[in-house]
Amino acid sequence: MPFDELPQVGYRAAVGYPVHHPGTFLTPRYQGTLGYDYPSALGVKVGLPDRAVDSINGDGGFCWNVQELATARRHGVGVTAVVFNGNAYGNVRRIQADGFAGRFIGSDQPSPDCVRLVESFSVPALRAEAPARLAWALQDCLSEAGSTWIEVPVAEMPSMLPLLLGGSPGSVRD
Repeated sequence: MPFDELPQVGYRAAVGYPVHHPGTFLTPRYQGTLGYDYPSALGVKVGLPDRAVDSINGDGGFCWNVQELATARRHGVGVTAVVFNGNAYGNVRRIQADGFAGRFIGSDQPSPDCVRLVESFSVPALRAEAPARLAWALQDCLSEAGSTWIEVPVAEMPSMLPLLLGGSPGSVRD
């Protein structure tokens, strides 16, 4: 059961994550709820302990509730978090790039060494720098009983507008 948070990563997950059963993909939709994902996923795992639960996050949103790694560890709540790390509040940065002639204010988010940060909570962490590595890491982590964490380093993401309007990336020019 995946969760996603918005904006950048959540927009992509909402239109591209394979969902095979109704009610198994939970999202705040377009409410801009940074930090929603991981704590919500912990709650679902507590309620459905026999289900695999993963959360899909950006680094900005995940860092809003990074302390919940301690909650997961303390109470043995096994959720796999996948964090796409672009070192920015990606959606805010995209809006600033597109609408404010690239004047950036408060949207860059130099993240810490996230793998080391997560490991400091005694939660196993991996870095997946290629799609094949991510697929392997997900399969491996979802089979674990406890919480796990996967970082996916990413470059600046393209505009989500084409996907949100039902097109494909690149079908709408900036």
